[in-house]
Parts: sequence; structure tokens; C-alpha cells
Amino acid sequence: MLNCTSDLTTDFSAIDLAGRSCAVVAVSGGGDSLALLLLLRDFLEQQPSLKLDILAVTVDHGLRPEAADEARQVARLCAELGIRHRTMRWDEPKPRTGISDAARQARQRLLVEAATDAGADIILLGHTADDQAETTQMRLARGTGRGLAGIAPATLYDRRVWFVRPLLNMRREELRNYLRSRAVSWIDDPSNTDPHYERVRVRQALTEADIAHLLARARAAADERERLGAVVADWIRQHVSLCSQGLFRLPLRELREMPEDARLYLLRVLLAVAGGAAHFPDEASTLELLKAVLGDARRATLSRSVVARNRDHLYVHRESRNLPHENVADGLIWDLRFRVAAAPSDQDFVIKPHGAALSSQRDFAEAGLPNSIARAALAAEPLVETIDGSKAGEICVGLDRVLGPWVTLVPSFDYEVASAMSAIVGIANLPKKPWLRHKQG
Repeated sequence: MLNCTSDLTTDFSAIDLAGRSCAVVAVSGGGDSLALLLLLRDFLEQQPSLKLDILAVTVDHGLRPEAADEARQVARLCAELGIRHRTMRWDEPKPRTGISDAARQARQRLLVEAATDAGADIILLGHTADDQAETTQMRLARGTGRGLAGIAPATLYDRRVWFVRPLLNMRREELRNYLRSRAVSWIDDPSNTDPHYERVRVRQALTEADIAHLLARARAAADERERLGAVVADWIRQHVSLCSQGLFRLPLRELREMPEDARLYLLRVLLAVAGGAAHFPDEASTLELLKAVLGDARRATLSRSVVARNRDHLYVHRESRNLPHENVADGLIWDLRFRVAAAPSDQDFVIKPHGAALSSQRDFAEAGLPNSIARAALAAEPLVETIDGSKAGEICVGLDRVLGPWVTLVPSFDYEVASAMSAIVGIANLPKKPWLRHKQG
């Protein structure tokens, strides 16, 4: 059996904890998260130069009557260990469907809220190698390409707080053996053995050989996703421009010279960002589009985006259909492309597309752009007006670009390509990865 403490020390040593005053540890009371908490404390005791305060946070989703007692149990243990603890409760109305996804999103928000209050920008989570294998198997069953990389070692939330998973190389039973050696008991959530849930059924079916195979497959997929992302990010920085409002331009010659896998990935990224899509279009549809526009076709559509060819360039922009008309509210995400920043005002504003009538009045020829394509791109861009139709709303309403696939979460696998696209659309740089040295993902 592996020595948990020494192995985990290596993983903690890769995390950039110097200069941070506080780290949040998400602790449900289960074996994985309790082991994470104790191992972090052990590590910090071995590193006196690190002046890092630990805040353990338990999220009570309000879904099980015993959850409040479990949170209090964690709080008592933390008090015995001299570790600060806070319970965050999900008090919002619960949806009738999609409760698991809603609970996960609420948990992320509440953990980030606790971290922000504590002045922390890093949250440690207790996902293990077993979780990684189960996730990979579930995604294999769905045939998910990029998803086969599994759980990312780190994920950036709202471009400001990192979720970090130091236990992804550790087996669940090893962590429980570590807790047994410390005479620490843990809470068993009954849902973890309920075959109603897909993850439980997968867990019960996997053999040790299956787990080893799935972990190797996830590592290979993660390496490939990161490699391809780095190649595409470099190409984006060199060749992609936002040449007009909502209009991305790519040089055709350089595009044709790209390796096919990188070219395919590049177009999937651009289609999702230009079209305001949360997910990339599938590979087969994107490949068909590429063959068309690199062949005889002058125009094609996919994923709410238009791809148009004109002379030596390819252009990508939002398609002018199904564009929202919404009342302005601070924080509103419009069309998965813009975040609204609205100052208090005694006026009411709406945000809607420019439309063809307004965009047709612009002449882009002097900028060296094809008028028809640039006008079509502008027609899908947002316009803020007061309810009576005046443009005064632009004075107190701001619009900031967001990237559809990475509005809230940026997996570390996608860090390079998300950074490159951020620079193209004028978004502030992402905070650096939370590693002291290179780490997969």
C-alpha cells in the first residue's frame, strides 16, 4: 500500500501556496474530504515557512434532514483540530428536475462565497483516482471526446478562484486506511451506495483492472487535450483577430497549413465563442463545415455561427437569428457573449441586437473588410437602449465580453486556449495556474 502522507506531500508541493494567507478545504464529512483536510494540516506542519490558514467549509444543501447534524459533526472535529470551520447552507428553492446539477452549481457558488469572504482564491476538493475512473467510464458511455480527459486537476471559477484537486492520484481505500490509522471516523452518505444513481452503478461494476485502464486512458486524453490546446492557442495569438464588432478573421493560407486535428479544434473553439455556445460543436459537423468552406462553399452555418470565405480570409460571426431581447440587469449574461454591468439608474433599459437596418448604414470598405460580412456580424451585436428607444442607456450600462464555453468554469486543460481567446476579445488575463511547476492539466 502507498504511504498516503509522503505521496500527498508531493502533490501539495506542486501547488503554489506561498504568498497565500488562506486556503479553503471543502469538507463534507466523508472519508475523502476528511483525509484531504488532515493531510493538508500534516503537510503544513512540515512546512513552517508557509503561513497558510485553513478554512474548512461544509455545504448543507438542505436536501437531507441529517445534513445539518453532519455539518455540526465536522465543525466539532475541526474545533478539536484547531481548524476554522464554516457551514454554508443552500436555502434557495430547489428545482423539481435537474437537482444534482443545481446542487453542484450551488455548492460551487457557496464555496466561492466562503473563500471570497476569507480572502482566499484557492479551494481544495477531495476528488480521488476512483472518482476519476468513474467519471471517465460514464463519459465513455456517452462517447464524449474531450470529456475523456476526466476531472481536471484544477478549475478556475469566475476567472478568480481556483478549485484544486490534490487527491486525483490517490485511491479511496488508501485514504480511508489513513483515517483509520489516525482513529478518525467519517460519515457515509447513503446516496453513495444507492444504485438509483449512475455513478454508484458504475462504481459497483468496475474491477481493479478496469480502474487502471480508465485512469491510463484519462491521462492520455488529458495530455492530448492540453497539447492540442497549446498548439491552437499559439496559432490564435499569431493569426486570429477581432477585426470588427463580433467578427473574427483568419488567414486562409495559414489555416490550410495547420495540422488537421488542430484546425478542427480551432474552428470548434471559434464557432462556440462567436456563436455564444456553452459547448463546442461536434467534430463530425465541424469537419463537414471545414471541408465545405475550404472547398467551393462561400458560406456555412453551425452552432449559431456563420463562417464566410472572402478572398484570402475566413470570417466567423454570430448568426442573426434567435437573438434575445431582454431587460437590462446588472450581471445579466446576454446571448452567452456579453456580461452586463449596469449602474443604478431611474431609467429602464433593454438590450437587443443591432439588426440589419442599423448595421446596413455602416461602411466597412475603408477598413478593408467585405461590407456584407461585416454588416451581418454587426447586426447580431448587442445594442442598449432606453425603453423609449433612445441611446442614453449606453452611458450607464457597460457590456463586457465573455467566452461561451468558459463563462463560469475554465478547466486547467483548456487554460491556454481560453487565455488566447480572452486576449483576442479584450478580456483581462486569466490568473496564473495554481502550480509551482508544470503539472498535467
